[in-house]
Amino acid sequence: MAGAASASSTEAPADDDGYGWGDVWRVACSPSRPFELEASVSPLLTVSENVLRQSLDCLEQGTGGITLPFLELGSGSGRASICAASRLGVRAVGLELEEGLVEEARATASTAGVAHLCEFRQEDVMERRWATGPGTWGVAFVHLLPEALAKLEPSLLGLECPIICINYKLPRAAVSASGIGWTIYCMPAARYCR
Repeated sequence: MAGAASASSTEAPADDDGYGWGDVWRVACSPSRPFELEASVSPLLTVSENVLRQSLDCLEQGTGGITLPFLELGSGSGRASICAASRLGVRAVGLELEEGLVEEARATASTAGVAHLCEFRQEDVMERRWATGPGTWGVAFVHLLPEALAKLEPSLLGLECPIICINYKLPRAAVSASGIGWTIYCMPAARYCR
């Protein structure tokens, strides 16, 4: 489909709850945010509050808490980083390719009162500048497509910290814990998650 989208094409469907398909619709149809689906490594869906809560609860139970920074790859609007900063009181770093989403994440962190704990950067996660080895990150939170996960798996495992994957799984790593919509890897005390 060629040409500019009309103003009505960027309107969310009437049944939009603010966190689901309406967000996808706005991003996909927005002339101010051009992108190519083929180049995307991150799904265009927002992580639900329930998935965030359950995965972070399991992480906290399984590790006894984290002290090193929370890394979010493909952070979008920063919901996971902001949730981790709010719930766990930990420093969080979100990496996102889209500049508009980075700005939105910063504004949301400020509104939530955790801007001092959150850092959002415009960065291509496939370049692996975040892959600095063990002892840098307390957890890696990853909401990426399977193809990206397969390419990044060795670098993620090299962090030697728990890895939370949303909706998709690492192709070769052993699962430590899982729930509907999330999987955790590299967490030694996973038996405590319920």
